[in-house]
Amino acid sequence: SLPESIGNLNNLTEFTLLDNNLTSVPESIGNLSDLTDLSLSENDLTSVPESIGNLSKLTHLSIADNNLTSVPESIGNLTNLISLSLSENDLISVPNSIGDLNKLTYLSLAGNNLTSFPDSIGKLSNLTTLSLANNRLASVPESIGNLNNLTDLKLQGNNLNSLPESFGNLSNLTDLYLAGNNLTSLPDRFENLIS
Repeated sequence: SLPESIGNLNNLTEFTLLDNNLTSVPESIGNLSDLTDLSLSENDLTSVPESIGNLSKLTHLSIADNNLTSVPESIGNLTNLISLSLSENDLISVPNSIGDLNKLTYLSLAGNNLTSFPDSIGKLSNLTTLSLANNRLASVPESIGNLNNLTDLKLQGNNLNSLPESFGNLSNLTDLYLAGNNLTSLPDRFENLIS
């Protein structure tokens, strides 16, 4: 565990707690207002405090390989985030506020239990890498076609049986992974990606 007094380390800019047995994080973590880099990966966390949304200077956040079942709505306040990894958890949904992270270039939600993804993903116009691999997605929102800076898209290992027509807008894609789905056809505009 971590003591509440961790919140008094208000000059901390980087905080890494990889590969421990943490089961919770105190609310006081939200007082670390100078943090730019936070990694809580490879622990046993089941939740993250709402106060994480106070860490407005964060540019890199990794809470991969835990037991998270949800992410607080306040994550949308982290508008300076460039990289966010929530892979290998037990997430069944992602808050709409994720669409407010408009500086994000890297987002990984691979290896969760997501069955859907919010339309707000279409607002992440700076994304270059998006991994939604190994979830339970039955569909992908039409708004994904707005991500015209996307170069790397991983959707393998889901339950997709179709893709939105807007896929044809992803003209900067260089890597696309669709293996292990239930696709029976590709959108007509898919040929726009082939040059």
